[in-house]
Amino acid sequence: MNMMVQFLSFALFSTVTLISILAIVATVKAELPYILRALGIDPAPLPPLHNTREPRVRVIRPAQPASRQSFRAAA
Repeated sequence: MNMMVQFLSFALFSTVTLISILAIVATVKAELPYILRALGIDPAPLPPLHNTREPRVRVIRPAQPASRQSFRAAA
């Protein structure tokens, strides 16, 4: 019984340690361009923090000015 409790404790400790290390590695990978730029190692510009591209609008057909006749019909 005591051996099983020790094994389960070790398995839990190992799992928590592994998850913590994986989280640290993922964070460092995501922040690496910023870290290198701050240390002056990588002269490349920083990637944007948010999307700076302007939304594109697709024009299907140009708008035609309404004629006077249609204005009279609407009134």
